Amino acid sequence: LRSGDVDAAIESLDKSVELFGKYGNPYEQHLSQQRLGRVYLKKDSQESSLKAKQVLTQTVVGFHKMEEPTDQIFSQLLLAIVEDRLGNLDDALLAIYEASRLAEEERNDKFLHVLQAMRGRVEGKMAHDTRRVLEQIPMFGDIQSASRSRDKLVSGLRASLKLIIGKLNAQSGFVAIPGSTGEGFDLVAVQDVERRDARALLNWYRKSDAGSTPANGHGLKIAELDHESELQDVRKKLRADTGTLVFQGLGFEDETLGVIFVHQDREEERAPIGQEALHFLGAYARLISLSIFELIRNEKRREPKVKPSASGFESILTENND
Repeated sequence: LRSGDVDAAIESLDKSVELFGKYGNPYEQHLSQQRLGRVYLKKDSQESSLKAKQVLTQTVVGFHKMEEPTDQIFSQLLLAIVEDRLGNLDDALLAIYEASRLAEEERNDKFLHVLQAMRGRVEGKMAHDTRRVLEQIPMFGDIQSASRSRDKLVSGLRASLKLIIGKLNAQSGFVAIPGSTGEGFDLVAVQDVERRDARALLNWYRKSDAGSTPANGHGLKIAELDHESELQDVRKKLRADTGTLVFQGLGFEDETLGVIFVHQDREEERAPIGQEALHFLGAYARLISLSIFELIRNEKRREPKVKPSASGFESILTENND
């Protein structure tokens, strides 16, 4: 479409949305909004992308309420394109994940093929943005492919922790992720720190502002060990009782998915943790958060459904059989 044709199409579809809403036809209203979002995508501007995001988000909610999965999948797919264009790669992946889940339930191979290709492109962009991280962590491919195996993910995280401690010139550290039971965090990788002390550090972090807020791959907290009175008992047991504590939160969307912790002492020959090292840690955290998110989602989907308890005549028959 030419520029003038795009503007005319937007005006026409705006009227359709208004009319279908006025006369109580929500399905056609959402279809018009979906078409409007597609037309907005033809205009290469930040403003039009934001407008597309707004109307497509409304259609996702609307089609969900109306139980129209195919239309909802298409809206999620379009929303992923918008988020990608806006540079919101985490949100783009989230839309792709949700669309893929629905497509799997509907056994829609056509959408699954397209979504798989889209996911590859978005993850490729994220990998490109943090190429230095990927180059320095050769086992990341194992972590990225471990979304269906907790044992494989944990194995990769243990190997990665050793590398991270070395890259940050630190002395000790741990990685904690949500437990398989869905309650609390498990210390899946611990190096050169007692587990009970690692647990004390983890509890202290979770009670802090950074630890109690969904991380979204951020949630960075840096503390000087000799300045934190609540950590004095733990401090005496660490290999070095001074230095810098770095807690890098793991998270995706609104879910807190754990933390990476490293302790760097302050010996003279050691350089302080600088911005490059923190960038390395933050980029790595954002990438593995996606694998953790997928692992937990897959584990939840594999949980056996609880059968409803017997009631009515069935309950009476059961009681009589005792």
